[in-house]
Amino acid sequence: MRNFKKNQPNKINKYNEIPYYSPIIQNRVKPLIELLRARNYYCTNNSKEDYNFACPELAWDESSNSAH
Repeated sequence: MRNFKKNQPNKINKYNEIPYYSPIIQNRVKPLIELLRARNYYCTNNSKEDYNFACPELAWDESSNSAH
């Protein structure tokens, strides 16, 4: 269920009338990519960030259309 919209917090989705929201992730919960980077893996993502929450700043070493 995709409902997070970085640029539209607290607004209503006009298609289903459900408010956009971002779940609050507990501090002890980490995305897999954060765990990999903590173990010195270099993590890249070729532009698609499809999460239902705000992506942590330290999630990727590189995330863009030109990531390789």
